[in-house]
Amino acid sequence: MLEHDLLPWLAVSLVVFVIYKYSERVDTYNYSQAQQKIIKPSRTTLTEYKSENGRFHIPQRETKLPPFFDKLSDLFDESNTKYIPFCWQFDQIGAEVVKSTMAKCLKLILACDGNGELHDLEDEIRIVRTSLGQVLNVDLSTVDGIRRSKKMGIVESGLPDVIVSNHFIEAISLFGQNIRGKLFIIFDDPVDRIISTFYNGPDQNLSIEDIREFMDDERVQSNFIVRSMVDKKKGYLDEQDLEAAKDILRRKCIIGLTNKRDESMERFQAYFGWKHVLEDQCKDKLLTLGTIDPIFEVGSSAYNILMAKNMYDLELYRYAVFLFKQQGIALNFKKRDRHE
Repeated sequence: MLEHDLLPWLAVSLVVFVIYKYSERVDTYNYSQAQQKIIKPSRTTLTEYKSENGRFHIPQRETKLPPFFDKLSDLFDESNTKYIPFCWQFDQIGAEVVKSTMAKCLKLILACDGNGELHDLEDEIRIVRTSLGQVLNVDLSTVDGIRRSKKMGIVESGLPDVIVSNHFIEAISLFGQNIRGKLFIIFDDPVDRIISTFYNGPDQNLSIEDIREFMDDERVQSNFIVRSMVDKKKGYLDEQDLEAAKDILRRKCIIGLTNKRDESMERFQAYFGWKHVLEDQCKDKLLTLGTIDPIFEVGSSAYNILMAKNMYDLELYRYAVFLFKQQGIALNFKKRDRHE
């Protein structure tokens, strides 16, 4: 009788033990191994841009991007297919500065988030004046807003000079074969981006303990950039996901860097043929905004934790820095004007 009574307890204890060991295995992350992986040379199969008879091109690979990305124009596409510049705004500070520069200094009409000033959105697309500048009466900061904009025919309207959104895959769906998007991104070091996003939140009186709690928060997604580019918000990432993200950048994207905002803005302006003069006073005022003094030294335990959590984003950032140099040569930004 006693043995019979003990059986249920033994079964429950065994289940609890198995669950505990499994959760212990899942939650354990080897930061030292992750850091070693970060500093290893990339084993990427991607090559740099090639030049033949003075014309640059992208070497073809056996694997190709999914057809969905045909909605984005290739970097060296010289066809007459129409396109609209598309700025993916994942970097809160860098992209916000570029957005303000485009609207206030270059007088471009943006389809973005309305600078948070549009409340009663109408069914007909029109230009609205805000403190940012001229924008369309749409909100591309939400998935529902993007769907609404697509139904309204925002791309076909011919009104936006630039489309700006913090959603990557969803915003690409706005484009098609007749009017494609021309992607441009301004990159920042992923660790610096996470810290700056935290420090530019509503509470400005923050301590080191606050940011440590922030790092441990499950809502803080790791490798946000790579995950967004391959549409893999949850689950494991691998080298193949990283390679796909690199290939999108190499083939489809004009690269800018937050620590080279001035030069990046000049490249965007030259590539897209934005004719309005970028006055020094306006440029100097906007392009120097949003800098912070980092509180974590490179190599500190807190910094290394953020590195380990974002090792694929870090590798992608380093590849973006490489492409920035390559594009400076291949696109000859100092002399090139697409509309001459």
